[in-house]
Amino acid sequence: MKMHIKIALKMVVIISLLLFIATNSYSEKILIISKGKKIPKELNGSNEGIFSSLQEAHDFIYDEKRGLGWSNLENIKDDVTIYVLEGEYFEKGLLWKASSSNYKIKITNYKKEKAIFNGSKKDGTFYGYFFRLQPSCSRENKSGITNLTINGLIIKNYYNGIVFGKASNTCANSNDSGHNIISSNTFQNIGNKIVGTTKEFNNLYSNNQSTWPIGYAAISLNRSSNNIISDNYFLNIENSYKQGLVHSIYLNDNSKNNKILNNQISYCSGTPINIRNGSNNNFIEGNRFKYSANIGSMIYIWHCDSSNNDCNGRSESPSIGTAIKNNKGKFHYPYRYKNYENRKVKIFDSYIEKDIQRADDLGRNKMRNIIDKKLLRKVK
Repeated sequence: MKMHIKIALKMVVIISLLLFIATNSYSEKILIISKGKKIPKELNGSNEGIFSSLQEAHDFIYDEKRGLGWSNLENIKDDVTIYVLEGEYFEKGLLWKASSSNYKIKITNYKKEKAIFNGSKKDGTFYGYFFRLQPSCSRENKSGITNLTINGLIIKNYYNGIVFGKASNTCANSNDSGHNIISSNTFQNIGNKIVGTTKEFNNLYSNNQSTWPIGYAAISLNRSSNNIISDNYFLNIENSYKQGLVHSIYLNDNSKNNKILNNQISYCSGTPINIRNGSNNNFIEGNRFKYSANIGSMIYIWHCDSSNNDCNGRSESPSIGTAIKNNKGKFHYPYRYKNYENRKVKIFDSYIEKDIQRADDLGRNKMRNIIDKKLLRKVK
């Protein structure tokens, strides 16, 4: 009798474990982007759909009628992975609204294949940006958590690359996006220099540079916090017209608590990492700069105030709490403005003296052990 009871108890435990695993196991929805490439066997039959562009995949996720859209976000528990198979995709500027705090979306290449997004077409068309994450205010994610990962892509020949959030406070929540990851991507030929060298471009805009569209950043965060930007490679992030306005990474308008780690940046005509307007407590470590910054430093903190003629009397908040560790740079941008040939390479600087003091002091008090004091300019 006792033996039967023990067997019954073991069966109850086993069944309970199986039920627990079944109800708590990781589940993932897979979408595939392909331009005619044969679908790998391991993905064939296990995906939700095959699409020819990111736009189509986005529309599939965002489509409320399919049950994956905003009206059913509370019911979604499965993460979504979008595999971009090898090929060259001419993706028009994509406004991405499909995001949620309830599940994660990952856009990635498949097994290190070359997934190239090209913003330049043979007919002379050039797109203003590759990707903008901007949840709709009318269907607002009030938590500000968007859980998006962009990984392993090659993004080239756009005026601007990836943009998170809007440049103004138009939604009720404090941040338009957050808790995202941009990692292991290549950004190449971002800005108007490379784009502006083609005959097709000159046919559209003439040789008058003042009519050219301006590139601002390969990665731009506006009102976007708690993100990780790591292990990306930036090459030729350049403007011919308005050299200093383009950056590899640009934190703007209250973009806080972001981590910028182990990126490599070469030939960026403006400041490679620029921090502006109340973007506090960001951590910058292990980045490498070469042939960048037409003037000034590799990492720069800046904000408008009434004394700055470039701001037309507009005032912004200083950015405080910047923590910097083990970033290295050599050689200024070789095609920079005149009279800066003899300037030494500086890793960190600020337009306004008190920003340096605040960045240095607050950073040192909060992160005394990780601040590399040699990289910070001394404040008299």
